Amino acid sequence: MLIDTHCHVHDDAFDRDRSEVIDRALLAQVQMITVGTNKRSSQQAVDLASQHEGMWAVVGMDSEHLSSEVFDLNEYKAIASHMKCVGIGETGFDFYRISPTADREQVIQAQRVNIEQHAILATELNLPLVVHCRDAYDEQADLLEALIGQGQLPKRGVIHCFTGTFDQAQRFISLGFYISFSGIVTFPPRKNETLVQGMTMLAYCAKTLPLEWIVIETDAPYLSPVPHRGVRNEPVFVKQTAQFIAEVRSCSVEQVINQTTQNAQTLFSLT
Repeated sequence: MLIDTHCHVHDDAFDRDRSEVIDRALLAQVQMITVGTNKRSSQQAVDLASQHEGMWAVVGMDSEHLSSEVFDLNEYKAIASHMKCVGIGETGFDFYRISPTADREQVIQAQRVNIEQHAILATELNLPLVVHCRDAYDEQADLLEALIGQGQLPKRGVIHCFTGTFDQAQRFISLGFYISFSGIVTFPPRKNETLVQGMTMLAYCAKTLPLEWIVIETDAPYLSPVPHRGVRNEPVFVKQTAQFIAEVRSCSVEQVINQTTQNAQTLFSLT
């Protein structure tokens, strides 16, 4: 059994064949966690998960929705109180998406408040935090460290779709956060990318980090792994990511599957 720890099968991209996509995954022994990014999609995620064995939901508001929605802690708490909700998020610093015409410091402060509100909810419900971070790993680690120092986030969480450096990954692990690899880890090097031991930094992280701190995901419908790049991603493709990690670690794919599944079950308290 494999667990796709982060997908969006409730997304509109699956409206035409959602049942088939879910059936394909479950028949291939791939369970999944479908993740909300605003109030509407969080409710959709919980509703969908409640209809399927082998599926759970994460509830939260991504920073990309800060311009169109206000995070109401009580409203999200009501959604997250469902028995199929196993985490809070995705939320985090995303400096990549900040418009060059925006007040950068104002946007970052709004993202910080959003993260802090999610941390309050995760702490209150005793659930892990699912962190979306882009181009801000050091700042993200600083904030998580501060929140933990305040007694928050007892269940810690996961850095979803990690694309940082080995040192940054190690810091998150030292804080008790799992590192999640998506299909990006299978991508070939970008033009002029500096390689580490003949591989991308991300592949090097997948090879070198403790397997006990790794989980895997698709982020479907996005980020299809090799050899499926260019087509809509879906949870069953998480197997390609597991296979790639096994290859760079020179271990069996069964070892990767068994350990990452155990990690996901521990992280999200899955039964």
